[in-house]
Amino acid sequence: MTNTKLNRTDILDLKSKLKRRKRNKKEELLTIEKFIEDQNDYIKTSFIDYDNDAFKIRTKEMLMSMKRRAKNKLTNYDSALKKIKSGKYGICEKTGGNISPARLMAMPEARTCINNRK
Repeated sequence: MTNTKLNRTDILDLKSKLKRRKRNKKEELLTIEKFIEDQNDYIKTSFIDYDNDAFKIRTKEMLMSMKRRAKNKLTNYDSALKKIKSGKYGICEKTGGNISPARLMAMPEARTCINNRK
């Protein structure tokens, strides 16, 4: 694919891909939240010592980071779906040019064109 506008079929395919990824990311977020809840319970009920506490804290921080990334992805998926609805999908937020269809096929939530990334 070249750096041209997307046709209707491409947009429908990408919309479907975005919805599927959003659904999967929501499921992932629920799992992460369950792990965080389990980790909080584990921290409350386990024996306290330095090594064990450091491990528990690192694990909780890692889970919180995963949760933030999952929420950011969901926000990006929602934004892309809104852009499809408004007719602004595939337009670079920085340059106003077209985002290449190849980039959108790989990363349908892309907000900028590849030439804009430094």
